[in-house]
Amino acid sequence: MSRSRKSMQDIRALLRYYHEEQYSKREIARYLRLSAGTVRNYLRRAELAGLSWPLPSEFTDADLESLLFPDSGSDRPQPDWPAIEKELSRKGMTLDLVWQDWIAEHPDGYSYGYFCACYKRWSRAQKITTRLEHKAGEKLFVDFAGKTVEVIDPDSGEITNAQIFVATMGGSNYTYVEAVPDQSVRSWITAHVNCLNFLQARPRIIVCDNLKEAVTCTRGKTRKIQETYKDFARYYDLILDPARVRRPRDKDTCEPR
Repeated sequence: MSRSRKSMQDIRALLRYYHEEQYSKREIARYLRLSAGTVRNYLRRAELAGLSWPLPSEFTDADLESLLFPDSGSDRPQPDWPAIEKELSRKGMTLDLVWQDWIAEHPDGYSYGYFCACYKRWSRAQKITTRLEHKAGEKLFVDFAGKTVEVIDPDSGEITNAQIFVATMGGSNYTYVEAVPDQSVRSWITAHVNCLNFLQARPRIIVCDNLKEAVTCTRGKTRKIQETYKDFARYYDLILDPARVRRPRDKDTCEPR
């Protein structure tokens, strides 16, 4: 394999033909003058690396080669993934912020896209998880974002901190975002109503976090839905399904990356 390794330009073309153009493996083999087995090998490597198409714009050929052929070796500094995992557990922390700190210390390190791909690969190897399949239009995942956003009154100059409501359709990842004045029940319900009006659709299930505006009591597997929220669900004929406590993957479509 290493003797006849294709250029990264050809491998980029292979990924584009397969994922974007929907060419068969035999067609790709004919266009790129490869054997069908070699095409399958490259696609398998890309799948294991979590790659599809399009690739992140900042991906260099060196990034792509290192991810597809991790046994090739690299002189570049390697991130401390367990420490990064611990950093990500902090409220408001994202991979982008962690990468910015890391690249400041290691200017010759990975690009952001490659950093994310490597972290995804490492994380997948640490945990056994079940892939969640979402039917189109079935579930809407809702939550408040962790951080607030400053809103400045153009007339008075007064600054207030707005809460950010996020709702994401499970099947498509289509996302609705609204700034609200607080996390009160009124703001929570109003944002839901505005979201449904914007989507012009009604999902069958809403998956929410266990914040007090949605759930008033959590004991084991028992959840007590807040009364106004329950009335909202009855009016729109919805099912409310609170996520498990400390299980962000239950609503990962609206969790920060």
